[in-house]
Amino acid sequence: MKDVKIVYSLPGFALSEISRVYKGKPDACMCGCAGKYFYVGCNTTWSGKNRGYPVDVEDIDDPRVLRILHKMEKFAYKGIEAMGDDIYTLVLGNTQYSLYLVDRIS
Repeated sequence: MKDVKIVYSLPGFALSEISRVYKGKPDACMCGCAGKYFYVGCNTTWSGKNRGYPVDVEDIDDPRVLRILHKMEKFAYKGIEAMGDDIYTLVLGNTQYSLYLVDRIS
């Protein structure tokens, strides 16, 4: 299990480092029934393998990924849950935002 900690700022992530983001209801199932995943175009092969089935074209939305990243950066002072070094989650009111980085193979 990955270490979970609260951080109050995000490292500066480039779009190419992000696999996908999630926007949905907090404390709910994250299979996609209570929210939606948006994928980075240049990382769809990786995302598709992780997801278990191909990513649809309408799921690729780089501008939305960037908007969610910027929102998370702006409100990081409220506390972002960091799971290891590759998953970050922020809850604002009734909305959860999660950011997943591309798997870093060392």
